[in-house]
Amino acid sequence: MATTICPVCNQATNTTFCNHCGFEIHILPTTVSAEVKAYEEKRIAKYKENLTKLKEEQEAHESTKRELEKMRAEKTTAASSEPSTTVELIPFPAELVIADKCPVCESKMTEEQTYCEHCGWTRIIYPQVVPPAIVRMEEERLSKMKEAYQKRLDKERQQTADTKSLNEEIRRQKQLVADAQNKNKELTESNEKLFDELFATKGELSIVKGKLDIANGKLDAANKKIADVESERDVANEKLLKETTEHTKTKGLLEAEQKAHAATKKELEELRAKAKTNPPVQPTPPVKPNTPTKPKGKKRGDAIFNLNGKTIRVPLYEGENELSAPQGMNCGVSGNLFQVKVDATGTRIYDTCGKTRRANGLEIGPKGKEIYSGDVFAIGSMKVAFEMEEIDLDNLLI
Repeated sequence: MATTICPVCNQATNTTFCNHCGFEIHILPTTVSAEVKAYEEKRIAKYKENLTKLKEEQEAHESTKRELEKMRAEKTTAASSEPSTTVELIPFPAELVIADKCPVCESKMTEEQTYCEHCGWTRIIYPQVVPPAIVRMEEERLSKMKEAYQKRLDKERQQTADTKSLNEEIRRQKQLVADAQNKNKELTESNEKLFDELFATKGELSIVKGKLDIANGKLDAANKKIADVESERDVANEKLLKETTEHTKTKGLLEAEQKAHAATKKELEELRAKAKTNPPVQPTPPVKPNTPTKPKGKKRGDAIFNLNGKTIRVPLYEGENELSAPQGMNCGVSGNLFQVKVDATGTRIYDTCGKTRRANGLEIGPKGKEIYSGDVFAIGSMKVAFEMEEIDLDNLLI
């Protein structure tokens, strides 16, 4: 056992029993219940009290011994100075002086011992005959010492029982601590297992989420494609309706022209018959319609304008494309709305009217904004979506 300080006499000791006062030292856990702590404090207080009383009894015994020796000396002096005085003497009781054991605790003693090492009894050797007062005093002293010794025995028995109870409580507390540690170990292992399962589940969830994001992306692309196809279908239907109407008008004009031609032919035949010498009239050649100038670069995509359900596609070519609102779409801004620059590095849009915004409402900025297929911009209530072709860099580098 390591050196420790006795809580009763504050002396250093290296055993479970103090070498100085005999107190039994209990090595308790760092954390104990309030009941165990209170009992230990009470045990220390009781031992201090018993130790104090024992010292007081020893001091009383020494004082009594000194008084007896003083009385013996005074009586001896008085006897020598007053030979005529007569004192009644009686034999000193043999039971008050036992040669081989202590009359209080019956521990073994030798004839030379004047102090019992077990109970603290002080043996006084009297003459064979003494005054009765001495006998009464010795009997009273022996009676009180036995009474004190019995009380101390009772306290020691109680202390032993309390110590046993405390040790049992300590053993129970240690068992509870051990059970709690085992339970904590089981919970820790269970927690680690659950954490591993949670980690694996999170991994699986991440994979499923990734697949779901891909599926949602494909679904969005499919929905966009469907919307584009529907938009193209609406444009085609509108164009077909317009062509059908124009065809009907053209057919009517053609029929009227055929009738007019027949009438004119008839008139010409009549005129030819009247004036055969006149040269034939040459028909006026038809006027060719204007053909649009061919763009300088290759077509790379479309800007799709949408306003109030009406959709118009405007082609985008390599180089700089200045775009304004298509005819029939009034977005509240006249002139050029924005510029789209297409080259080998990509496609960028620049705001030229100051009111072109991204789909989230943010400005494009003076440096422009890189655009990709599916990007949407807005000018007022008009939306502009972009469909861009992928640029073949390999062919550009050849």
